Amino acid sequence: MATRPRAEGATPAPSLADLAALGDHLAHAGLDEQAIVDATARSIGDALRCAAVVFVARGDVLVPEGVRHRDPDGAALIRSIFESVPHPTEGGLLGPVFARGEPLIVPEVPDELLRGAYPRPEHGAYFDRFGVTSLILSPMRASSGRTLGVVAAAAEHSRSPFTDADVLVATDLCRRVTLALENARLHAEAAGTASRLHAIVEASTDAVITIDATGTVVDANAATEAIFGWRPEALVGRSIEVLMPVATALRHPASSSATSTVRPRR
Repeated sequence: MATRPRAEGATPAPSLADLAALGDHLAHAGLDEQAIVDATARSIGDALRCAAVVFVARGDVLVPEGVRHRDPDGAALIRSIFESVPHPTEGGLLGPVFARGEPLIVPEVPDELLRGAYPRPEHGAYFDRFGVTSLILSPMRASSGRTLGVVAAAAEHSRSPFTDADVLVATDLCRRVTLALENARLHAEAAGTASRLHAIVEASTDAVITIDATGTVVDANAATEAIFGWRPEALVGRSIEVLMPVATALRHPASSSATSTVRPRR
């Protein structure tokens, strides 16, 4: 089996139609990781007119979480193949691509190689019907240097074998969708952190009140009611001055945002 890394030199980009389609897919996906994975498979498959599988790293295993095929039966067969055989992040065909973070083209794929790796009868049904002439394996490399997964594009008998130009198109599209996937994960992590901080604030026995630049209350925890007699939802939208003695309120400069932890006077 002949393999070679990405070719250097001229770097053809995806067509405007491909980029527009990818943009539409990602816009609909939003911050939903599974939807982004599905958009990735669809964009690669449509741009290169091939079967595409998106493997996402889950621990030390690459899990097939997105499949694109022009034929529903083909999609089902591909999914059954890759879900029935483990694909480690180290070793095998995908492992080196995952580890190095560099795309790989396999310009000629011997039929017996794939049938040996995927020997079940249902696997053979795919090779009998569609076959595979060549492969492109492109890593989903995040800006942090971490590889999030590998996209496998398969040129079937109905399509001519892949070229180095196809590798560059796949790589460009993968880079764009990886940014979306990384952003979704960062957003999920931030939301999780915010949720934990909110739980800590809510559990506090001190009143924690957030105000904006005008001194208007935008948030308050449950302890606010026990200390000041104001339910949090009733306090939101009012001036912080309602909690102050009149003399203090008159001197209060409601001109900067702050988060205040208020303790009752002992």
